[in-house]
Amino acid sequence: MCGICGLLQLDGSSFAAEPFLREMTAVQKHRGPDDEGYFCASGVGLGFCRLAIQDLTPAGHQPMSNEDGKVWLVFNGEVYNFRELVPVLEQAGHKFRSRSDSEVIIHAYEQWGKDCLAHFNGMFAFAIWDSRKRSIFIARDRLGVKPLYYWSDGSHFAFSSELKALLALPQVPRQLSMQALQSYLMYEYVPAPESIFADIQKLPAGHFLEVQLDGSAQGCHTLGWRPQPYWEVRFQEQARRSVDEYVEELKMLLKAAVARRLISDVPLGVFLSGGIDSSSVVALMSEVGTERPKTFSIGFEEKTFNELDYAQVVARHFDTDHHVEILRPDVYDLLQTVANFLDEPFADASALPTYLVSHTTRQHVTVALGGDAGDELFAGYDWYRAQKLASLSLDNLPDGIRQYVCALASHIPPSAQKKGFCNIIRRFLDGAGLPPQLQHLRWQTFWRSDELEQLLVHPPFQHFSSLDPRLLKLLAMSGSTRPLDQQQYVDIKRYLPDDILFKVDRMSMAVSLETRGPFLDYTLVEFAANLPPALRLRGITGKYLLKRAMQDMLPQQILHRRKLGFNIPYKNWLRHELRDLLQDALAPMRLKQQGIFHAPYVQSLVHEHLSGRQDHAHKLWQLLMFQLWAERYLSASPVSLLRNEIDSRAVNL
Repeated sequence: MCGICGLLQLDGSSFAAEPFLREMTAVQKHRGPDDEGYFCASGVGLGFCRLAIQDLTPAGHQPMSNEDGKVWLVFNGEVYNFRELVPVLEQAGHKFRSRSDSEVIIHAYEQWGKDCLAHFNGMFAFAIWDSRKRSIFIARDRLGVKPLYYWSDGSHFAFSSELKALLALPQVPRQLSMQALQSYLMYEYVPAPESIFADIQKLPAGHFLEVQLDGSAQGCHTLGWRPQPYWEVRFQEQARRSVDEYVEELKMLLKAAVARRLISDVPLGVFLSGGIDSSSVVALMSEVGTERPKTFSIGFEEKTFNELDYAQVVARHFDTDHHVEILRPDVYDLLQTVANFLDEPFADASALPTYLVSHTTRQHVTVALGGDAGDELFAGYDWYRAQKLASLSLDNLPDGIRQYVCALASHIPPSAQKKGFCNIIRRFLDGAGLPPQLQHLRWQTFWRSDELEQLLVHPPFQHFSSLDPRLLKLLAMSGSTRPLDQQQYVDIKRYLPDDILFKVDRMSMAVSLETRGPFLDYTLVEFAANLPPALRLRGITGKYLLKRAMQDMLPQQILHRRKLGFNIPYKNWLRHELRDLLQDALAPMRLKQQGIFHAPYVQSLVHEHLSGRQDHAHKLWQLLMFQLWAERYLSASPVSLLRNEIDSRAVNL
């Protein structure tokens, strides 16, 4: 795992790239503390910092070139099937000098051009400088496991693994995108291709971009650089087979996906929550691996937020080398640490336990497998069941009665438990009153249009009743008219890369830990998308086929346990441990000076939550995380995290 960056002068003229590359690399050093390197030529510069996983010798150093130095690569991630590609490329005449997957990417590009992407099974973000074409080719893996940001002003082009590296460039403005801010408030994250800054973009998952140094670009248009897709998932059910046939294929695919992710020259382990996804990874790792699995779990003192009992069951069942830590963190310090690594506003509170389990795991291993994407592939989230239940219980009621029942949500008192009965009913009724095509989207949002109008000094142009038209477009792109297919497609294309994978990448790389997700293998994704919906969600029971496939391997109490999720008691922390920080971050004078949020409305939310009259935890957590981000990154001057002040020398890129 690594951090990459690059600069281009689009007219091809020479410039002093290395000082800027060093600044960009320095702020990503946590992604790759083992090595760094630079390549500079006329009009182009590449930078790299390395977390050594494959081929620990100097032969794995980057930037890496082909034999004649005409093609150069910087690469973040892993190509799991690289050993299978080596003999294919050798037969075509390519010579290898290392045992790294990086060199495979170079030769695959030489052999197949941009079509090389179809040959890779892995997680990656890479850039290839082709001096023969005077172009740079950048690409991101199919599911968006590894990040890639880019910026251009028409004369220069820059890219990096993390947004903060682009902010190290004096030319990059810090203009807040109000559209991205609205997206953040609605979803708790900023979805691709936007970033929180108006002039910086994310390369979407499953896309590539090719830029010429003469100023032209493949797909260039008046609004910027247009990425091109190279992979898509379609929910199109194939010819029906028996359940047993589906079970056998799933077991085969999942076992192969786990085996691919055990290739490593450094120690590895597994995040074990005790849920069916991570437990399945442990089970299959025990079967295909050659060593006793190392498993890692964390817990909290609050019982409703603790899954350790289930994790212990799995660890004992498979005799793993199990490591457990009961966390009593200094909440204030933990939140500040996590905020330092979030260079975009991000309000999924599970980032905190993800950081903690990554920190614990990194003390023992360099690579960790996890169960991410199992919920998206096999319909494990509550909202899939909620919409199914709504379709069975409420959608056929007359509009007046349905709206009356749903209005009861505002009268249900909040619960201190993470998933108390009252909280579940409130959330269900809050979205069930919408038209069926909007219910799934509402389940993932936390502000109504009237609330946003009260919150924002400059209210959004879009009203909640229409939601985000881009998400509605995604629903139509699924290739299916069935509600479950559409919901899962949206989550695979949006929620998975921009929330779940963003969180795991930033929090694991903060401690220089590589994470690998077997459920993210694109062969599994395509398999799940072609399943009959009833094999994903049977009645209101999710993950039906996965449970069938694992029923002879996992303990019964794991197969049939209720999903809890990976979270923290932040609604309680806001009233106690973080009370002073919350009141300071959202102080009226600070908000008035900032000019983004209406202070009186925010204060009403704070008072109602602290008094216990209402549960505004989601809203206040979003506002708090935005404020912590803003004080670090929104300033027009370079922030302290970027290795003090950037040299004020005036150098054109």
